Amino acid sequence: MTDADIVALITAIGAVLAGSIATGSTLLIHHSKRITRLERRDRAWWLYSRSLVDHIYRGLPPPPPKAPEGLLDDGSD
Repeated sequence: MTDADIVALITAIGAVLAGSIATGSTLLIHHSKRITRLERRDRAWWLYSRSLVDHIYRGLPPPPPKAPEGLLDDGSD
């Protein structure tokens, strides 16, 4: 193998690794945002469920408390 072949091989391996790292970081950012959004929705569900339990426990008449906006979003992208 000549020096030019070795340089070309190292460059090709570096390009593949750089592409893999870029793809991995993009996926990491995407999943991090999605997890944050789903955790926020989970917290909203918990708070709404808690308000329904409190409403029933206090013996309050209908209507029940209104659900917060965005509660029924499916979390898809």
